[in-house]
Amino acid sequence: MNNRIFAFFATLSLLQVVALADVPNAISYQGRALTASGAPMGAGTPITRTVTFRIWGSASNSLFSDLLYSEQQVVTLADGEFSVLIGQGRATVGTPLGYSETAKGPPELQVNTVFTSASCYLGVTIDDGTAAVDNEVSPRQQLASSAYVLRAKVADGLASQAATTAMLANGAVGTSQVADGAVTLGKLASGAVTATQIADVSITSTKFATGAVTSAAIADGSVTAIKLAGVTITPANLATGAVTSAAILDGTIATADLADGAVTAAKIADGSITAAKIADGSITAAKLGEAIPAGMAYIPGGTFTQGNSVAADTDITNAAPVTTTVSPFYMDVNLVSFSVWQKVFYWGAANSYSWSNAGSGRFANHPVHTISWYDMVKWCNARSQQEGLTPLYYTDTAQTTVYKTGEVNVTNAMVKWTANGYRLPTEAEWERAARGGLSGQRFPWGNTISLNLAAYYGNTAYSYDLGPGGYSPLVNQAATPYTAPVGSYAPNGYGLYDMAGNLEQVCWDWYGATYTGGADPRGPATGSQRMRRSGSWNGVNAPSRCRAASRDFLGPTGANNTIGFRAVRSIP
Repeated sequence: MNNRIFAFFATLSLLQVVALADVPNAISYQGRALTASGAPMGAGTPITRTVTFRIWGSASNSLFSDLLYSEQQVVTLADGEFSVLIGQGRATVGTPLGYSETAKGPPELQVNTVFTSASCYLGVTIDDGTAAVDNEVSPRQQLASSAYVLRAKVADGLASQAATTAMLANGAVGTSQVADGAVTLGKLASGAVTATQIADVSITSTKFATGAVTSAAIADGSVTAIKLAGVTITPANLATGAVTSAAILDGTIATADLADGAVTAAKIADGSITAAKIADGSITAAKLGEAIPAGMAYIPGGTFTQGNSVAADTDITNAAPVTTTVSPFYMDVNLVSFSVWQKVFYWGAANSYSWSNAGSGRFANHPVHTISWYDMVKWCNARSQQEGLTPLYYTDTAQTTVYKTGEVNVTNAMVKWTANGYRLPTEAEWERAARGGLSGQRFPWGNTISLNLAAYYGNTAYSYDLGPGGYSPLVNQAATPYTAPVGSYAPNGYGLYDMAGNLEQVCWDWYGATYTGGADPRGPATGSQRMRRSGSWNGVNAPSRCRAASRDFLGPTGANNTIGFRAVRSIP
């Protein structure tokens, strides 16, 4: 049987540090498999099938010499949909194409090695459950290691920001992937596409509508097509030489992000601005010189809908949506790891700090757990003082005695909110950051979850859990807790890792049955339980607790192996 796959999206993400800079160690791939008749595979009742992923050096040849990488994975198909990490499977031997792939090396061969080749094409073959030979899906999908985008069918037209630089350059998007006339003048600003941005033949002249590309030029490479979509950034928005291609990642700047002339060459260094650092109007010329602290991400301020906006999720009864505004802030990219915790813990112990719990971690690069709210707050103060910053938490409303010992129920009035040190996020800040710029979605990346996206206990009894059931394959199950190393999964839109799953994350606020809403809310003035969010590795109800609107709480002395935290810093 001939099966067809349409990749409704596919991304490449760097899952661990590798020698090849900016090249992913695994490919997060989500697809939809249809039978030859057009019906979804696994419609109604999920099924498991073996899927073979091959990366070729050719768009069509099936010669052994063109095979760069090959692996097999057993996936669950639910209404045709499946999600995998290419690079996490096993090397294949004796494939349906009739040749042996044992020469490709042991299973630990990393997928990132293929990107040293000039051209890479992904071929997918799905076992249809019969004895017949399975055919590879056609056409193969070209991989571009810089753009991290795959397209599987011809576009009828291009929406704003649909075409990235990497798709336009070096043949990453071939003629077959853009319909004739798909690129119109409305999609490109004057001079947005230059000779260096489009490789000969990769997109031919027939793909551009008449007048789409004009001669009025922006310097080659300085502003790429992805930055100029729909209502675009024109030369009037930029001072001469202000923005270089190395300085801005694809898709990071839209018209509303810049006032005319706000960004000048003196204000920006190559690589210094990414999407997470710019919100509409929040960064002006005066802001661009500020460096983002190492290991943290810029979370843009603004107004958002806090709470549950998914009508079907009626089980969430304490998160009625409200309009909330938060100021911009910095947040730790990762959960606090055990090694990071210990460095501050021991410094604090030598500088008059005391703790209720020493903390624990599965390994040094796993998140710290079994610590209380009191421990976390004091640790933030110790981290601030260790780095020469001003601590935020005090034992008095005059804010003169730094909180270092005991279990003190610090109130809002005892917090120096404008100080530059570390603190716990408010619940509103946490949800703003977790959503990563999305609105009304269940999770930080969309409306479904799978074990390729987070460390949790899969349970397909939930309609939005694509599974498979059980614990993540990235988790070492020799002993609990079944945490994953921090940063093991793809980040959200703000560059934050593990905003769903792994460990629940403690916030500053006392628990309240309803949200406060308004500007920079900090929760009830008093209470008995502190907020925790995000879900963890544990529990058959983990998929529901990983939702961005799911709320839970625990007493400030509570400490167990499902709870961790990350810190934030205010921006003065």
